[in-house]
Amino acid sequence: MGTAKKKQFKLIEDTNPILGGDLSQAAFDIIVSASGITASGLNAALEEINNSASSGISLEQIGDITGEPMGFPNCIDSEISFDHNTRTFTIAPTGDSFDFYVKGTKYTKTSGESVTIPDTEGTYYIVYNDSGTLESVTPLFDLSNEAPVSIIYWDQTNSSGILFAEERHSLTMDWATHLWAHLTIGTRFQSGLTLGNFTISGNGGSDSHNQISIENGIIADEDLIVNITHSATPTGIFEQYLTTIAQIPIYYRDGANGDWRKLPATNFPITTTGTGRAAFNEFTGGSWQLSEVTNTDYVAMWLFATNDINEPIIAIMGQDEYTNLNNADQNATYESLTFGNLPIPEMKIIYRLISQSANTYGNAVKSRLRDIQDLRGISNLPAGTYIATDHGLLTGLQDQDHSATAIYTEPSGFNTILSASDTDVQLALDTLDDLITVPQIISDVWTHNDDLIIQDDGVIQMQETTTPAAVSGYGKIYTKADNKLYFQDGSGFEHAIQLL
Repeated sequence: MGTAKKKQFKLIEDTNPILGGDLSQAAFDIIVSASGITASGLNAALEEINNSASSGISLEQIGDITGEPMGFPNCIDSEISFDHNTRTFTIAPTGDSFDFYVKGTKYTKTSGESVTIPDTEGTYYIVYNDSGTLESVTPLFDLSNEAPVSIIYWDQTNSSGILFAEERHSLTMDWATHLWAHLTIGTRFQSGLTLGNFTISGNGGSDSHNQISIENGIIADEDLIVNITHSATPTGIFEQYLTTIAQIPIYYRDGANGDWRKLPATNFPITTTGTGRAAFNEFTGGSWQLSEVTNTDYVAMWLFATNDINEPIIAIMGQDEYTNLNNADQNATYESLTFGNLPIPEMKIIYRLISQSANTYGNAVKSRLRDIQDLRGISNLPAGTYIATDHGLLTGLQDQDHSATAIYTEPSGFNTILSASDTDVQLALDTLDDLITVPQIISDVWTHNDDLIIQDDGVIQMQETTTPAAVSGYGKIYTKADNKLYFQDGSGFEHAIQLL
């Protein structure tokens, strides 16, 4: 084994343009051995080594040891595109050339390069390998040996690339940190993306009752900043039609393999099937499909911000239906979704939308928004490992700081005392307050029970029955076919009531 060589350097003038500040008194050590390099002041030391003929080591050799730098100096000098007809990905310089690094080796391209993905369903990762060659690989990038360029999901059935994602990461973040961030913290929300132009109190009679808009915003895919902006005529990277009505594509799973499909963006963050009610993504009979929501039932849609170049804001369809709003709110959870081979590894959940669908709703999707949950601030893990926040675990649940108008109600099941207009607790209380007298409340409740009716003239009408089963601690009054009135005590003894 060779002997480690130690060399000390000292800067004697000027300042470092990268780090900034006066380093005229800075000293640092470099130790080069078979086991690698150790140093203090590594950035300046590496530059000094590269310029020193006597050191016997170059930046390329350092790249072999550290695997750095890795990536693109910027995304401005090159542009990427994908041809759906030929399944061809292309990267080309915007000027004379563009540079990238793989394991410390710099490559310069002066013309466009292309690679064709197979006509096979699945996700393809476009990379520059450690020979500087463009290729498509599966599965995920090997970040220690490849510089990521793009991700494409190919829908073989419909001959379409339903995902075209940006992955030209900068070379300032080392590959090991990149891998750690990808596997742990994932894509993060930075700013904006506020939802607007919506209502959750519409009656389903207008298209606007299930429409939204989304403001410009930023997410961070590790070191790659994704600046999402509205455009009425999207042509640039991360541009999408988002105001005043957001046009959002919808992703769902299909068939026995659960392959991913994308519905074209419309003016609604929801789609329909069957007779025209809202659809949900159901797994039934061993296969995924679009199913029509039962009349008056509820369905969830999940909005994400992604690094998709053409449509960064997407929706993923909920996979179940719910009989009432409370049921949907409690059970439509992110962790209940089954993603399979999710085509978008870089995505940040931003909202959950809950809609109700009914035949009587007159808009184009026979549905209305009923609830919106803002999830932008959730520090979620990468897609597929997200752990939702449980409301029951929050602090301050006993605080009297929720107004009655802020708590939703489900008015069904009250024998029509409450109506569809009683959408929150305060409205329901107002309706019940109108029935202030006990006789009126009793009348309204029992009038709809065929076994016991209190008539307006005060006559009590009882259905004839047989001797009922006894209930301990309770007495029962009833009449039978012999035209007699009976009382049964909690022990089951039956007593004929004698009228005097």
